[in-house]
Amino acid sequence: MTKTRQEIKAYAKHAFASQRKPAILGTLLTFLPLVGLNILVLTLNAPTYFFFFLGVARLPTLGIIYLVTSIASLLTYGVACFLFPILNINLSGLFVRVFYGQKIRFSEPYTDLKINYGRKLGGYWWSFLWLYLWTLVGAAPSLFIGLVMAVLIAIHQASYLMLIIFVLVVYIPMFIAATVKWTAYCMQPYILAAHPNVTATNALKLSKRMTKGYRGKIFVMWLSFLGWHILNIFTLGILGIFYVVPYMRTVSAGYFVELRNTAIANGTINPAEFDGFVPLNTYYPEYHNPQLYYPPQYTEQISVSPQQEQQVQYPAEQTSAPPLSPPAHDQSQDQYPPQ
Repeated sequence: MTKTRQEIKAYAKHAFASQRKPAILGTLLTFLPLVGLNILVLTLNAPTYFFFFLGVARLPTLGIIYLVTSIASLLTYGVACFLFPILNINLSGLFVRVFYGQKIRFSEPYTDLKINYGRKLGGYWWSFLWLYLWTLVGAAPSLFIGLVMAVLIAIHQASYLMLIIFVLVVYIPMFIAATVKWTAYCMQPYILAAHPNVTATNALKLSKRMTKGYRGKIFVMWLSFLGWHILNIFTLGILGIFYVVPYMRTVSAGYFVELRNTAIANGTINPAEFDGFVPLNTYYPEYHNPQLYYPPQYTEQISVSPQQEQQVQYPAEQTSAPPLSPPAHDQSQDQYPPQ
């Protein structure tokens, strides 16, 4: 990666601030159906518990409430399985455009639903399946540790401290397995959104190759938002809606851009695997004179469009990809990151 975490976050903060309103509205609309239906189910369940506690509810009344609650629950499961995954992937694409500085519309997660719906849904559940399987792998040692701890607790009479240690020790292997694989798969939604011709299975493979060697940095990036998430709890989620979630999604989009360009630059990924994508270092505004990227030489022929041929001029003496370093420019004109 050519940029540090601090540099990516500094630029992402400015990119988000420049389009704060559509980014916030897009995030809010993405999570609104799922959150709204869950609130509806809880609201419908409240009278059932209230009447049951008082002992004044009649069977027909409880039956009607249960029927309505069941319908709302089915709608919630439908949204969680068939709508929210696509909205979340479309939101990832929206924040890639935010990071690039392109104008966005808050309605894009919904207007893009018709674009590759089956591919996006299949990609989401394909990654979920593998994440679930790896969690089960982590559950095997957890089960063994749990049995051993249960025997020790039964013999020595458990205290509250031993129970707490028991819970922590049992879930550590599962947490490690899930975290490692989640960092490996985390770039798949951005690939599905930004590269519509990449298949669902290949998007997962590309994500694993992009993140290899950088998963620790991705995890540290997530940890850097821990304080914001704690503050979000105290604000009942309001801070998350209006700042934390959009800002974090913009930073994650910046990591995707950096990891994708780095993987192509060092030859880990052939540009043809990204639809012949040829990155230009223009996503940071301080690059007043964009530097063209010369892709590595591959044995197979890589097709590029006429527009790309006009943009990319390959020098005859160029034999290898030059390092991705920023070109010289007048620093007095730079305004990013904001002072």
